[in-house]
Amino acid sequence: MDERFRPKRVLYPRANPAVKDRFARCNAMLCNAAGERRLFIHKKCTNLITDLTNRAYKEGTTTPDDQGDVSHSSDALGYVIYPRHPLMPTRTGTAKVGILHG
Repeated sequence: MDERFRPKRVLYPRANPAVKDRFARCNAMLCNAAGERRLFIHKKCTNLITDLTNRAYKEGTTTPDDQGDVSHSSDALGYVIYPRHPLMPTRTGTAKVGILHG
């Protein structure tokens, strides 16, 4: 191993995340269900903006509809976001507290 890299660690997943999971995390960073925006794209990033604007699923599937030269920059963004920003599960309903008599 090259000595320049000895004190460094490379972190990577055992497998690529599912496309739908990467899409969900990117979408949540751009604008989540609460309307919060945690990721902003600079206006000079025209290729990424075009890519994000044109990226979609094939109708009725979770398969990306990658026509033309779409997906490279948004895929790269997804691989950066995925491990660093997990989706938090939401809880619905109410908790019920019971009182024991005895």
